[in-house]
Amino acid sequence: MADAVNGQATVLPRDAALCDGELIELDRTEGRVSSQLLVPYPPGIPVFLPGLTITRPMIEIVRAVADAEGADAVHGLFVRGKKYYVEVIRRDEEDKIQWLKERPADILFPKE
Repeated sequence: MADAVNGQATVLPRDAALCDGELIELDRTEGRVSSQLLVPYPPGIPVFLPGLTITRPMIEIVRAVADAEGADAVHGLFVRGKKYYVEVIRRDEEDKIQWLKERPADILFPKE
């Protein structure tokens, strides 16, 4: 299971937690950046962490626990009707973070 959950840290957790988020359907989160913890019980180990890019295996683990144990068994998972939803960083926030990563010298040392 540990090999399957290999989301890439795209954003610092602090930055991800401070960004504006949006709820989107769990199955549409692949490639997006999580803005919150998502913790399935069992085993009680976070699968989504703020700042991680979400992968298909991560989605499948969350879905498997939610389907088997109920949505209440996954801390941070939202349910609307019969669909699961997760909070991710809004696309415009991701773009701002990427822009800042590419231009740190411009921000720290502005040209006069």
